[in-house]
Amino acid sequence: MKCYKCAQEGKDSDAVGICIVCGMGLCKDHAIMTEVSFFETEVLERLGISGLGIENKQELKVPKILCDTCYSRIAGKSNLGEAM
Repeated sequence: MKCYKCAQEGKDSDAVGICIVCGMGLCKDHAIMTEVSFFETEVLERLGISGLGIENKQELKVPKILCDTCYSRIAGKSNLGEAM
């Protein structure tokens, strides 16, 4: 897979990751690594697992890759950390 942003610029670069929002292939120069924070109980609820007596509100931080477009559109509207 090739980097979509580089292809738009007339360059030929291999993708090293994929944006988790739009699915765009990204090279090392165009990929933005950031951390997404959520609580353990949110993960269990999303998986349909609830009622297990889990009261743990431990915050989890998971690294994710975004393109610059998606990062700029959602960074101020969610629990995204700073770009790494």
